[in-house]
Amino acid sequence: MGYMSEEFAPEIQENYGDLILGFICKCLEHNYPKVQYKGALCIQNFETGLAEYKDKQIKIMDKYIDQILGSLGKIFENSLSGMSYIMLEAILDTISTIAQYNSFDRFYPTFMPGLKKIISIIGTDTQQKIMIRSKTI
Repeated sequence: MGYMSEEFAPEIQENYGDLILGFICKCLEHNYPKVQYKGALCIQNFETGLAEYKDKQIKIMDKYIDQILGSLGKIFENSLSGMSYIMLEAILDTISTIAQYNSFDRFYPTFMPGLKKIISIIGTDTQQKIMIRSKTI
């Protein structure tokens, strides 16, 4: 679904955006981390597909931004407490993509404590940890 959102943008977002984002929101609330991970990646693709068509002013994300970032906040906290580096990297990428194209200022208090925690506790002894720290900054 995520790749289709890039390949068939902006038509797929205009015509099926509610259906797609509704499904992605359910993925983010799923109990299995792998499903949550794939949902986060789909959001990146959905947003990236829209980025090329800014002039069309497609505002489909506005309806879902609270729910998506609320779910991502929970996943972020769980990933941080469990030190799930793969999930942290995906969430950081997704948050970055969302913040790039949407109003993110009201979610700053939700994510900033965790971002500060990443900088303070994650070292630089592996390439993956370096990448996570870089994405955090």
